[in-house]
Parts: sequence; structure tokens; C-alpha cells
Amino acid sequence: MKIRVLYPQGKENRLISELQSEYILKMSRTIDVKLVAVKSKSSDRDSAADKRKNESNKLFEQITSKDFVIIMDEKGKSHKSSIEFSADLRKIIENNNSRITFILGGPYGFSEEMYARANLKWQLSNMTMNHHIARLVLLEQLYRSYTIWQKLPYHNS
Repeated sequence: MKIRVLYPQGKENRLISELQSEYILKMSRTIDVKLVAVKSKSSDRDSAADKRKNESNKLFEQITSKDFVIIMDEKGKSHKSSIEFSADLRKIIENNNSRITFILGGPYGFSEEMYARANLKWQLSNMTMNHHIARLVLLEQLYRSYTIWQKLPYHNS
């Protein structure tokens, strides 16, 4: 199983990077998880709409027609629990041979083209968080899902 997480490139935080690596390593026996930082060519003078468009275009370049794309968006489906998140992800994995690509947007969201391309829109939280934290939360939920499927002692019901 292959999972990618695309996200806008920014200044990395060493502590968050270490935690991300830990989750990826824990899943690596069964799941091939890759983080892909995508740099856009926006400048500080660009409008929010231009930044959204530039960032979405750069993210789009990383997607193939075979990818099953899930964008993480504040207006996406909210999972009531980690068990529900895990079950939904499991269904996608069982029904698709394609690589699953999660996409985290920047502060201005996604272009209409990106929304149209996405197979699903999911939400991590009702709260707003920066992409560093969102990436870490997503990786933790992927790991939690993995432990639920493998019946490993991590998630307590």
C-alpha cells in the first residue's frame, strides 16, 4: 500500500519533522508513506487568489490520473472518531489499487480545479491549524488506523 502526503513547502520545524519520521518508520513494514513538500512560486505581493491558484497548480503537477486524491479541507467530511476515519480509509484501500494521495493546502485553500479533481474531501478538525501541525495530526491518524487494522496496542476503545 502506498500513501503520499503532499503539502506546501515552508520552513521546516525540526521537532515536528522528528515526530513525523517516527510515525512513518512505525508504519514502514506495511505501508509506504512518503511526504512530498511542494514549493509554489508565489510572492508576498500576490493576492490570496493568486497564491491559492499557484499553490494548487504546483500540487496538481504531483498528481497522476491514477492517484486516489483526498484533500484535507475545513469543509470536508468530519470523522466522529478515529475508528470511523480508520474504517473509511480501509474501504478506500480495499476498493482501490491506486496510490492514495492526501493533500494539505496552504492558508488560502485550494483552487476550484483541485476541488474538482479530488476524489474526497476530509477534515482533520473543526479548528484551524497550520500545515506543520496538520501534517503531524494526519500522520498520527494514519498510524492509529494502521494499529487498529493490525490490532496493535495503541488505540484504546
